[in-house]
Amino acid sequence: MSQTKDISLKSIYGALRHPQTQKSAQTRQLLTTASTQTIDQVLRKILGYAKREQTDWPTNRLAHMVAFVFSMGFKHAVISLASFKACLRWLVDLLHSSQDKATLRYGLKCICIVFEAIQTTTGANLLADFVDRKGIQILLILAQHEEQSIQFYSLRALNAQATYFSKPLNESLDGYTVCTQLLSDMPTALNTLWIVPPPSDIAQREAELKQSMLTCQLLRSMLKHPNTEYQVGFAESNGFRSLARVWCCLCHYEYTLATHQEPPQHATSQQKLVYVLTCVIQHCTSISKKAAGCVSEEHVRAKWQPLLSVYMQRWIYDTCCTMNTPMYTLESLAVDKTIMNKMIQISLDIVPVLQHHMYWLDYVDQAVCDLTNFMLAYISQPILPEHVTTMGKPNTVLHNNLCIDVDERGYQFHADMLQQHQSVFVLILESFIQHVQLASLSLVQLVCGRAAWCLKSLATVLSNADQLDTSPLRSRILKLIVFFLHYDDAIDTLATSTTSITPFIWGTTIEMAKQGLMTTCIDTSESSSVIYKAKRAFVSLEKISHHHRACERLVDCDVLQLVDLDLIPSGQVIDQYPSLLSMYAVYCRFLAVLSRRTAFVRTKLRDQYHLFPITLKLLHEAVALREHHRVNDVFKAWNQLISSCLMLISAFQYDELSMQQWLCWKQESSVLTPLLAILFPWKEAVDWAAMHRYVASDLDVMLKAAQLLDQLSCHSLCGRQFVNDTAALPNLSRLMICLTTTDPSMQWIITQASQETPQFQCADYLKKSMMRMLMSHENMQFNILRDAFTNAFQPMLYHPNVGTSQAYWRHLMCDALYKHRFSDFNRLYRFTQDGDNAIKLHDFTAVAVAYTAMGAPTQEAWNDVLGFNHLDQECMAASKHVFGALCQMLVYELEYEEEDDDDHGQDTLLSQITPLRRHAAAQVMEAMSLEFEVIWQARPVPTQDPDTPLPSLEPVETVTFVTDDNRHLQAHRQLLRTCSPIFEALLSGDYAESASDSLIPLHDVSFHSLELLMKAMHGSPIDGLSWQDMVELLKMSDRFGATVVKHACEHWVLQKIKQLGKDKAERRVCLEGMVGLYRQCRDPIEKDAGIASDTWPFAVVLRECLKTILMYMSESSQTIAFLEMVKEKNIEELDAFCDGLASLLKK
Repeated sequence: MSQTKDISLKSIYGALRHPQTQKSAQTRQLLTTASTQTIDQVLRKILGYAKREQTDWPTNRLAHMVAFVFSMGFKHAVISLASFKACLRWLVDLLHSSQDKATLRYGLKCICIVFEAIQTTTGANLLADFVDRKGIQILLILAQHEEQSIQFYSLRALNAQATYFSKPLNESLDGYTVCTQLLSDMPTALNTLWIVPPPSDIAQREAELKQSMLTCQLLRSMLKHPNTEYQVGFAESNGFRSLARVWCCLCHYEYTLATHQEPPQHATSQQKLVYVLTCVIQHCTSISKKAAGCVSEEHVRAKWQPLLSVYMQRWIYDTCCTMNTPMYTLESLAVDKTIMNKMIQISLDIVPVLQHHMYWLDYVDQAVCDLTNFMLAYISQPILPEHVTTMGKPNTVLHNNLCIDVDERGYQFHADMLQQHQSVFVLILESFIQHVQLASLSLVQLVCGRAAWCLKSLATVLSNADQLDTSPLRSRILKLIVFFLHYDDAIDTLATSTTSITPFIWGTTIEMAKQGLMTTCIDTSESSSVIYKAKRAFVSLEKISHHHRACERLVDCDVLQLVDLDLIPSGQVIDQYPSLLSMYAVYCRFLAVLSRRTAFVRTKLRDQYHLFPITLKLLHEAVALREHHRVNDVFKAWNQLISSCLMLISAFQYDELSMQQWLCWKQESSVLTPLLAILFPWKEAVDWAAMHRYVASDLDVMLKAAQLLDQLSCHSLCGRQFVNDTAALPNLSRLMICLTTTDPSMQWIITQASQETPQFQCADYLKKSMMRMLMSHENMQFNILRDAFTNAFQPMLYHPNVGTSQAYWRHLMCDALYKHRFSDFNRLYRFTQDGDNAIKLHDFTAVAVAYTAMGAPTQEAWNDVLGFNHLDQECMAASKHVFGALCQMLVYELEYEEEDDDDHGQDTLLSQITPLRRHAAAQVMEAMSLEFEVIWQARPVPTQDPDTPLPSLEPVETVTFVTDDNRHLQAHRQLLRTCSPIFEALLSGDYAESASDSLIPLHDVSFHSLELLMKAMHGSPIDGLSWQDMVELLKMSDRFGATVVKHACEHWVLQKIKQLGKDKAERRVCLEGMVGLYRQCRDPIEKDAGIASDTWPFAVVLRECLKTILMYMSESSQTIAFLEMVKEKNIEELDAFCDGLASLLKK
């Protein structure tokens, strides 16, 4: 009781008014040691006066005394007192109702003291009552009061129980809005501090910064609550943008201090403010892309990115440099480290939205440079201080002379250091992973070697300490290694790793590739991810295989385990998923590069692994299945796989044994079979337009197939297999022509530019392949017997021929044949001349020699090779010269001299051989005639004007003729006498037949022939006559001397020759007629049938018809008229025909 009496309200008030007196000190001592009961009595008195509202004890004085009592003697037992709870409610009501600043200040101080003293668990009911009485709302309102002390106590009270209050604070945006408004004046305070104002202003601004610290701490506490609805709302509001601007100003201020010679005294407190606000910003960027986008804007990045570089510099400087004095305390460095971590986390948060903002690539490149320099500096410690300054400089990295292996440095950088700063390196590596993927290619190429050295060093240190398998850095190091294995400098650096980490560096990529091969269904997102990673792994393995030392590391890590037939699914499975197609395309490309690297690898792949069957299986199925998708994107994917398979086979080009195996691997599975299907995707004969469509879609894969064929053609087995396919050589020639011209009738001029096109390069490969196969010494007789030359040159015959692509390739090939194989062919021709058992070889050798003759450099060589120099001395068809053999093949059929029991077998054999002989001879003659096309077209043909008018005579006097079949025909007497000297004599009166009333008999003349002549002489048009009638009319006009009619007939024939079109049926009719004209109008006396005679009346048309027959000999030799001529076996006629051809072809 004595203690209660001693602690009266007056004594408490006196102690407040006169704090320096002895009595005040005693009162303080009593309050400090007072019991709970004493405190209860004091509080009850205060509450009693509060209820009576006496003027002696105003509200502000009572609130002041409560604050004094709580500050001197607050004990946790007081919480259970009813007076305490009532007093707290009174204070809350007071805050709601009072406008007096002193009352508000003292009431807030009381609440602040209570909240800072109680535990959340023990005072839960008290806090709940405070919340129910809208205490949080009044605190938020008072936090915006004009008096700074009221703001300060409000924020202290909220922060004191921030954990409990975070839930109600997150039920609206009010708390976030208030905090944002309170922080909006921070830039002004920072500016005041920077310009060194008077001490009073400095104190004021420092107080404001302290208050800002409380506000930031409250924000941070609010953001820790698990309910993120209003947190996201704040992060995406304008309030956050305002907060981000404040943060930028703070970062810029801190950056300015850091770059100043003498940092201000209170740098540590400012660092803490930067840390707390950075934590707030980072939390918002982690939960909202909009907030991340705000922070990633160019003007915002320009404020905080330099500060991050500064923190990295300072940390490296004080931890890694030699010959320096520490700039900061350990506490300051710890704060730097935490801020650096948070800023790195922010940089990670903004990565997904960076590309939506300006100059994002510059930021990313700078971030990658800083991260690379940070790792390089720390791992290569100790370093010089000047090395630290590279961080923050645009596109500047430390020199790679710092990249000395850790073992050579004596392990000054060790695992304990990594363990100590593990959190930093986890974030550094994570940030590096995200940013380096977005960096420019030039920047990645700049840092890749240094980054690879850092990764190698980290792995080495962890491995030596047996921590590599358990360290959280392991997965991040692996991701970066897998990424950098796509770059040459990094591959070279990693290839120098110690054997202890070799499986770690290369094994992951190999395993990723294997997982992709084992995935045959990609219906799930997980499988799609595996395929994507496998494709990247194969691209990486392909890149690695270009490096000799790295390739050895791959082989040491058993990369050849990927070559397993069991890992290759069927083509139908691959066909369902384009992603699988592209993966197997890169897979084969990798194997191609790996095979090309060393003979050791090629030998192992050939002898110990299933490379050949794997490749052929993929190639065969790709060729077969791609045609189902020619109109969609899957077709391109199949073509990529085909290209890769061709590259793989091509990798063995210098391995003789391997190339033989590619060709000999079962005849039906020879690589040549799919190769031909790639080069000639059409299954049957197609027109030029269709071929060009195939070329347009398949050019890339055709080019690779042509390169491979060029390599395979060096082997005789390839030539045999190729020539064995009768359609292969003609298709090859057609493709060469198609690749070099869009229209076979176009004039084609070769230029340097045209030779550099992929089309010409492909055609050139095909030409070289064809020449090797045709000129193969081992296959010489085989090629000749298989009539390879006829097949090869057949597409190169085209009319008109001059200046076309066909002429270019034909001349090129004939020139090469003459230069390299003429002597061999000629010797073989002479050797087989007298061999009865080598007739076919002899005949078809003559064909080969004739094609080579077209490459003869001079006229003398041409005539000598073909035998034209002896044309005057002997009959060509009976000679043993090359052209003589061709003539025999053309006009004579093979016959057996001796009887054979199996006559039917003989007839069958002859029916198979003879057409081949005739066609081969006809085609080579046609090809030879094309050499004269320009000359024959330029040489004028002597003809008379067919339009000479027939005289009109009056009066009309008729005459009647009777033929041997007693048929009568009337004609115009005067007209006949005028047009024909024969009729002039017959009807002149000197003969008895000349009487007008008598019948004039004409013997050896058919009625039809005479009627044709009479109609023509009477002016009837002859344009519609058939060839047979025209030949009859021509002969009749010559017999009766009707020169006008004869000239008209000649003009008709020459016009038909001139207009010989591309229509095959029409051309066949004309050629039929020309052969018939030749047979009926030839000179039976002259050796050449009169084509060179000056006196033979049919010489002109005979010569022109024979030229045309020769120029189209392949078709002419199949006409009925020609076959009848051959069948009749008129030796004189056949010899004259052959001699006529020879005379035309003689140069």
